[in-house]
Amino acid sequence: MQKNFIGWVIFLATIFNEIYLKPAFGFLLKKIPKSFIETGHGLTDFVVDATEINVKALIGISPHGGGILSSEIYPGSISDSEITEKSNATLYFKEEHEIMSHRGFSIQDFCPKKGILLNRPKQKDSSQFSEQDIAKNFDIAATRIYVERFIGRIRNWGIMNTVWPINQIDILSSTWQMLCHIDNLTMEPIGPLITFL
Repeated sequence: MQKNFIGWVIFLATIFNEIYLKPAFGFLLKKIPKSFIETGHGLTDFVVDATEINVKALIGISPHGGGILSSEIYPGSISDSEITEKSNATLYFKEEHEIMSHRGFSIQDFCPKKGILLNRPKQKDSSQFSEQDIAKNFDIAATRIYVERFIGRIRNWGIMNTVWPINQIDILSSTWQMLCHIDNLTMEPIGPLITFL
């Protein structure tokens, strides 16, 4: 990579990371998409996932689909709780509100310590799910799919699909965060259409 490119990546990531993307809690409650309210997730502040591309990064989006947190890159072996803690994700949650994640995102021990409700599909504890569990799991999956789509848009950047030279691995976090912010600035939010009750 050229020195100019590296300089711009670091510069843009530094500038973008100073932009505070957390919406006011009152705004989130007033503008939460109808699909979240109808499925019983009206207190969701944050939809979270961690992407793994031999390394791991935490992504958090608002219910509307705008990216509000993109963590630094960590080794793929880091736990979900540890990456959530290290990225200061708790700054984006209001106590007694919800964070939504997928079934495999292991932060069930982390959330109660912070006073946050974890909303994720139920684990199978018997031979079959009840009809109520199936419906709830479907509702969660249907409303949290937008974080997967956001991650997909970042992964589609050609630079994220190349082999990184070992001597430039130090700018991978800056590149990742810069692309997340550029996506926020240049693309429509990826969430559900905003319809209000």
